[in-house]
Amino acid sequence: VGVAWARYKGASFASVMWGMIGTIIGFFILPPFGAIFGMFIGVFLSEFYHKHNFNKAMKIAEASVVGQMIAVSINM
Repeated sequence: VGVAWARYKGASFASVMWGMIGTIIGFFILPPFGAIFGMFIGVFLSEFYHKHNFNKAMKIAEASVVGQMIAVSINM
């Protein structure tokens, strides 16, 4: 759900992949909140690198975190 929401809000495929990598790395560094921070940082950095627009990158990174939170709440 988190990945689908990020794609719906305009994230590129590369940003979604970096978000997944960030989630995995963040989970091992700072469980359980590291997964959320890792996804945010991964998507934000990738989008900012590709689009060179801070506001758009921030908006898409926030959407990825919202999608991840929706997925967590559905699983609970």
